[in-house]
Amino acid sequence: LPKFVTFLAKKKRLQALQPVVEEYMNTLYETQNIMPVRVKSAQPLTEEQKEAIKEKMKAKLGASDIKLVCQIEPTLIAGLTVEYGFVDPEQLGTPTSGEDMSMKTYLEKAALDQGVVATA
Repeated sequence: LPKFVTFLAKKKRLQALQPVVEEYMNTLYETQNIMPVRVKSAQPLTEEQKEAIKEKMKAKLGASDIKLVCQIEPTLIAGLTVEYGFVDPEQLGTPTSGEDMSMKTYLEKAALDQGVVATA
C-alpha cells in the first residue's frame, strides 16, 4: 500500500486516493461477503455479547463475517438497537433494516398488548 500511495503522489493523483480506497473496501466487502452491522446499546457490550451478536447476524444475513460497530446510546434506558443492510457499508449512512430491542420499545409493545397507548 505505501508504494501505491507514493505512485499516486508522483503522478499528482492523491485526490483520487479516497475514491480508490472506498471502491476497494466496497469490493472487499462484496467478494468476502462481509456485512457491516451497527449496534447501539445503553451500556458497553462485553466481548461475549459482541460475539453472540456476530454469530446471530451471520446466520440471519448469510454472511461469512460481520463488521460490528458498537456505539453507546445515552438515550436508551436498557437494551439495544441493531442496524444492518447499509447502502454505504463504509460510512454506515443509511441502514435498510434493523431491530429495535430497547426497553422503551418493549414497554410500548407491552402497553399496547394491554390496550394502553403509551406516548413519550
